[in-house]
Amino acid sequence: MGLLDVLRDLVAATGRALQQREEDGCAIPWQPHALAPVFWGVHHVGPPVVAPMASARVPTDEPGTDRRPDEVQGTARATATLDPGGLHAGIFPPTSMSILFPSIDGSPQNAQILHRCGAYPLVVLLHGECKAAQDTHYLAWANSPLAMQLARAGYVVVVPRLSGRAASEAEVALVRSVMRWVRTRWVHGGLVAAAPATVMVGHSRGSVLAGLVAADQGVQAYVSLSGDWHGSFGDPTEAQRAIAAPMLFVKDASEGDVDLGRFQELPLPRYRAVLTGGGHYDYLMPHSSPCAAQRGPCLETPSVAADLVTMFLGRWAPAAQAQGMAQQVPGNLVRGLGPLTVQQQFYAGAYLSSFGGPLGAGCGFQMTYQIPGHDQEAVSF
Repeated sequence: MGLLDVLRDLVAATGRALQQREEDGCAIPWQPHALAPVFWGVHHVGPPVVAPMASARVPTDEPGTDRRPDEVQGTARATATLDPGGLHAGIFPPTSMSILFPSIDGSPQNAQILHRCGAYPLVVLLHGECKAAQDTHYLAWANSPLAMQLARAGYVVVVPRLSGRAASEAEVALVRSVMRWVRTRWVHGGLVAAAPATVMVGHSRGSVLAGLVAADQGVQAYVSLSGDWHGSFGDPTEAQRAIAAPMLFVKDASEGDVDLGRFQELPLPRYRAVLTGGGHYDYLMPHSSPCAAQRGPCLETPSVAADLVTMFLGRWAPAAQAQGMAQQVPGNLVRGLGPLTVQQQFYAGAYLSSFGGPLGAGCGFQMTYQIPGHDQEAVSF
């Protein structure tokens, strides 16, 4: 018997073992968590959307940052394919959306959700405005390291297509409809934990929208990424105080203090992380959106932000079955993986990559935080 035959037999035996475990219970002997990841899969639900090609100039949200098409690597064209999950539900979704979820399959587009491993908290990831590609901007966020890593950490992540305009009652109602549809109409909605096992995450104007929904609905945690709170509120402190949940505010040092009110007056636990070397859209991969083409000097901003948010949720908003692992995440959120079993190591590649060692040139962050029972502290990385 040759090496190839041995490998085939090993793969077949592993497949049979996983299938048997799936029939008996969870296919892996752990609940996916920030410290024990798996792979991920994605469903794109809703009608196909195609953005026009970039034309003479490509505007962004920030003044003075228009660029010619030859300065934008890649194009503004992207598509979302209609997924059977929407049709099987029997009711059309309220908007196009991407839904990412934990899986042990190697191909995200064809992956099956991991069954019988407990209910997965719902992360609602709301984008802001990108005038050059608003209809497909949500796909850039669905393809971001943040969305993929949260799915690997045991969350169902929904990224709906939004207008990108300032938060309004209509936008709040749309987000509520998305949350309700995922839990009650999506083909795998029965695997999503019931409210209030919900995390609201938003970028720019989306962070305000996420905060308004969080204050109204009651959630496990709230995350603001370069939030545009002062664009909607002269002083957002009272609006942010209404979010009765652990809060993490992230921005880059190059941005103004437009994302936060009076930090000391917000409820505990509260975190404020200021990144170094990034920009307003640097949470996204460089070629995923025209608005993400212009970058700061730090190439690791997408992974740094993803690691911060993942560990924040791992500590303060884990799945019910992973509560014991939450205490393994330190209050300052900074730690690498390990120890892992051999099987867990198989699924842990390219995960928490920025916390595994020193960051590249021009990268870093400073974070101020306070958790219940402790004084305010700070950490630099």
